Amino acid sequence: MKEMRVSHFDIAYLADKTIRLTFSSQAKEEFQTAQCIEFPEVGKRILEQELLLAIESSKAIFELESPVNGRVIEVHTSKHAIMESYILLEPINF
Repeated sequence: MKEMRVSHFDIAYLADKTIRLTFSSQAKEEFQTAQCIEFPEVGKRILEQELLLAIESSKAIFELESPVNGRVIEVHTSKHAIMESYILLEPINF
């Protein structure tokens, strides 16, 4: 597994060729008061630097761009610790 950190995301390239995006420690600290995250739908194709998700806090809505190209194959959410949620992508070339 190869791992990288890009701004608000940690990127893990998994053995099955999928990509797991998790929130970086920077994002977890910055958005610790997050109340809601609007995730992309499964099946959506995302381009690098395209809007990936929106995080809503009590003061503002923050839009985060995707660090990679991919098709969303799974969104794992945690209601009790929303910043522990992650997105699983299938890499695609456009």
